[in-house]
Amino acid sequence: MSIAGNWIVDASTESIEPYLKELGWGFVTRKAAAAAKPSLEVIQDADSIVINLKSTFKSGQISGKLWEAEADVQFEEKDHDLMGVCEQGWFRSGDNIIHICKSQKHHSQDTYYVEGNQLLVDKLLKDPSGKTLCTIRRVYNRE
Repeated sequence: MSIAGNWIVDASTESIEPYLKELGWGFVTRKAAAAAKPSLEVIQDADSIVINLKSTFKSGQISGKLWEAEADVQFEEKDHDLMGVCEQGWFRSGDNIIHICKSQKHHSQDTYYVEGNQLLVDKLLKDPSGKTLCTIRRVYNRE
């Protein structure tokens, strides 16, 4: 299933603030980021994905080759807007698209999937030993 399209954050979505706090973001920056109402433009084809995030606080892009399974992923070192430089990879798991990002201090796994007219993003943040630091769900509505 494709997650391509334009999406805007739902008012009922969980705050990203606890996630940013675990990443070490300062209080004022976290509050500003949490108040922003981001939109996503997702461009997906058979073997690649691009996600453009736009908000009044920050804009950015994550992208990469979309692998068929986690075991196939060849990680690329890229800059990530939230985590800095990390090893990143994308893969499919059934109808889900999963983004992995591994930095020296944190490992994240974002699972993207569509339910009805909503894009759900389950964000999992762990330390390098595998201990879960934070989980949140972001909900986006199709524009």
